Formats: sequence, structure tokens, C-alpha cells
Amino acid sequence: MGIQRRGMLMFMPGRTGVSFVPTINRRRISTAPEFTDLAWYLHALVPALVTAGPRGYEAIEVRY
Repeated sequence: MGIQRRGMLMFMPGRTGVSFVPTINRRRISTAPEFTDLAWYLHALVPALVTAGPRGYEAIEVRY
């Protein structure tokens, strides 16, 4: 079994928006490890979420 990547998924009212926060074993970009590999998460999540009704997506890196 490979490394499990986990996060928090929250649907907005009406399911027109969704928020995802990678939390455990966050996948990082190998050449810039301070950044999350957002493309990897989008590739994994978007196909599964298409049927839920979101109209689109926006990916941002939020530093805290």
C-alpha cells in the first residue's frame, strides 16, 4: 500500500463550490518542496467531483 494523502473536503451550499485542504502527507513539488503539488490533487479530485455539480474550480496556495 502506498503513501496515503489525506485532506479536508467541504461542499459549499448548493454544491456549486468545494474546498479542499490537504492536511496529512501533503504531496509537495520535488523542485520546490515548500509548495503543494496542486496539479496532482486536481487530477485526482476533479474527475470524482464533476458529477457533484461544481461549475468550475480555482486552485490557490495559502501560506500560514
